[in-house]
Amino acid sequence: MGKIHSSGTDLTEGVIWKQVLMFFLPVFLGSLFQQLYTATDAVIIGHFAGKEALASIESTTVLCRMFVNFFVGVSSGATVVISQYFGAKRSESLSDAIHTAMAFAIAAGAFISVVCTVLTPNLLEIMNIPPEIKQRSITYARVFFSGSLVSLIYNMGTGILRAIGDSRTPFKYLVVSCILNIILDCLFVIVFKWGVFGVAIATVIAQGVSAVLILAKLHSLAGPCRMDFRKLRFNGTELGKIIKVGLPIGLQGLAYSATNIIIQSTLNAFGTDTIASWGIYGKIDSLVWMILEGFGIASSTFVAQNYGAGKTDRVRKSIGTCLRLSVAFSAGYGILLVFLSRYFAMIFITDENVIDLCCWMVSIIAPFYWTYSFSEVLSGAIRGTGQSIGPMLLTMVGTCLFRIIWMFTVVPNHPNDLLPVVVLYPITWILTSLMFIAYYFHRRRAGLI
Repeated sequence: MGKIHSSGTDLTEGVIWKQVLMFFLPVFLGSLFQQLYTATDAVIIGHFAGKEALASIESTTVLCRMFVNFFVGVSSGATVVISQYFGAKRSESLSDAIHTAMAFAIAAGAFISVVCTVLTPNLLEIMNIPPEIKQRSITYARVFFSGSLVSLIYNMGTGILRAIGDSRTPFKYLVVSCILNIILDCLFVIVFKWGVFGVAIATVIAQGVSAVLILAKLHSLAGPCRMDFRKLRFNGTELGKIIKVGLPIGLQGLAYSATNIIIQSTLNAFGTDTIASWGIYGKIDSLVWMILEGFGIASSTFVAQNYGAGKTDRVRKSIGTCLRLSVAFSAGYGILLVFLSRYFAMIFITDENVIDLCCWMVSIIAPFYWTYSFSEVLSGAIRGTGQSIGPMLLTMVGTCLFRIIWMFTVVPNHPNDLLPVVVLYPITWILTSLMFIAYYFHRRRAGLI
């Protein structure tokens, strides 16, 4: 994968397509095991606590993740900054950025854990949750928010390791964490009968273990990549650079989550079957987002290291490679899912109405997965150059703003019809990708990438 130095991997040399796949696979597998957290929760809750308990989790998931995703988005600015320093071999700046990034994650995680846990009932008021599942939804959300600190520590640690070319270690720790989560789910839900509380606390404990492992790994690294707990503090210069790159990404994630809350609130009004179906669809649909996100992260990391090293030709070749692989993988999964969606849905629940509705959703959305490859890969590439405002604006207009307008204009004219909500997804993917293609070639002609 290129020569190793400072406990990382140099992506500025070597065969690009091989390096991309070697980098992508641990990222993808890591995301796969991370998704097993929620998939395991859904399977066990769906089979042992019923569709009402499953719906109570799915009705709150978007809101629960909104605040964490915002700070993870801001933190991703650290990944770009650290990648550029690593590629340029600027040791002192690299060390300062790593310690500042982790200090930021700890501060932000503590803030979310305290504030959101206290305000959970107030926050859920906007979700239009059916009365019969509301109390269980509050329970799940409270426990989820309480684990925000360990979640942000793990995500920041993962971002740091990926920035220096190490995508294997986070994957290994996720495997351990996932196995632990499955064991605890079975113990707390099947044996102790704790329901949604058991699922939530199992996830928090498992994430805590992965956070401890990632901190231990960062502390064991050699050279400027090593994290010394005594040096955890904010460096004003590096924090400014991280926020400059990361804040637009965080705001984009916040707008994305807010849009999804509007959509989820609309779906919640259709009742328990629709909530459960949409939640199951989200589980079997999640694999394609792991593919897209994996190639987006690969694109960002490859571009950042090579951009920092001044290798423009290699930057462009990396983008093309990531794009071709992303389209091929996501299109293949979309085709597979259309034919196998019923079998996947049956893993989570036995209710025929829920399964039929889930399969209908898949048939409309899955054939268009590949179109979003352009948005993920090109936005990652542009951010890898240190420019994140453009991708933020394109995503917010093409995806978030368009969806909000659609939800308040088109959907109300069809109050008993799910189709206008479901078809909105492929429409916005195509629109946003076309905008990214135009923007990428504009920057390329200007010599900015």
